[in-house]
Amino acid sequence: MDQYDVYIEHLKTLNPSEVDEEWNNWRGIFRTTGNNPPGVGGSEYGCLTLVRRNSGYGATAPTPSLTERIQADTRIPKHSKDITPDHYEIFADWQRQIDRELGRI
Repeated sequence: MDQYDVYIEHLKTLNPSEVDEEWNNWRGIFRTTGNNPPGVGGSEYGCLTLVRRNSGYGATAPTPSLTERIQADTRIPKHSKDITPDHYEIFADWQRQIDRELGRI
């Protein structure tokens, strides 16, 4: 069990508006694809949904390859309101992959 599994268990205890608040705060499985939240340390990297949507926000991942792979993953919802508990493990798997690629702890 890792930090994302623990976070998923936490999310399962929340109502939908609280899950949306977690998404808005860039926590756990909803953190950005970079090392910092948007605007912190010059980061403009988006979360998985913003990178997947790629609409006007200019949200990307730290590498073109990672951006392309996220945008190609049709399992990732394009809008936070479409996220359901069925998506949690998909988000966690992506965060684990990003952790490995970027050396995030």
